[in-house]
Amino acid sequence: MANPLSNKKRIRGWKRRIKQIDQWKKHNMHLDLEELRSAQRDYVKLWIDPFYRLNRRNPPVWYSRLLLEAMIEVYHSWSRQMASLNEPFYLRIWFYHPNFIQSQIVVAFRDALHFYDNTFETGGESQVFPWDLYGTVRGLEDFIWEPAAEAEPYCLPGQPRSQAAQVWLGRIQ
Repeated sequence: MANPLSNKKRIRGWKRRIKQIDQWKKHNMHLDLEELRSAQRDYVKLWIDPFYRLNRRNPPVWYSRLLLEAMIEVYHSWSRQMASLNEPFYLRIWFYHPNFIQSQIVVAFRDALHFYDNTFETGGESQVFPWDLYGTVRGLEDFIWEPAAEAEPYCLPGQPRSQAAQVWLGRIQ
């Protein structure tokens, strides 16, 4: 019997999984500005089945590239919407590696502008962004990627704490 926590478990219906990316992108392309004005911050995670469940698994690299491309399009859409408000804002892609499915897009402004400033510790080590895996993604070269580390790292089951995910905070200048 296969290990249920293994990343190698067979997944059927890849065409349907690709359509899920399009549905995720379409659903998150437009910020709910009324909700954002009341909460002053918002985020969107990669809630895509079967990867984002109680036991999270990383998708294959080719699928992660499609997800990252969709995240970049959502980022650009949010950036345009926030720029139209003519207020300073915090907008970043939090890119987790190797736990890609933890990645998310975060936005904050007004009183919550500095809410996320202490979420991560600065990545003092000389870390290199995984360009070899994701370098072909359209629009990725436009981003400035800053290494960071989680204060309390999240590890996948069976993964030692020393191999916790690296976090990259991506933004466009």
